[in-house]
Amino acid sequence: MFDRKTIPDDILVVIILVILTAVFILIPPLGDTWVRTILGLPMVLFTSMAGLAIGYLFQVTRSLPLIALTHGLMNVFLFVFIPHL
Repeated sequence: MFDRKTIPDDILVVIILVILTAVFILIPPLGDTWVRTILGLPMVLFTSMAGLAIGYLFQVTRSLPLIALTHGLMNVFLFVFIPHL
């Protein structure tokens, strides 16, 4: 299937890509207002951790349908259930 020796290298690539995503996409809009900055920092941390978890899950399982299902379920919980709590 795949060589287990390359997993640490693959995880390093996933971590670098998540950090680059946070730096170039998530963090720049946070500087618009102080409210957006305070409320947006937890979003950046959650998104980064979710990206690392999904990236690790893909590296372990090599299953893209599982990743798509996980991503979809996370969106349902974040945007349908959690706002109504």
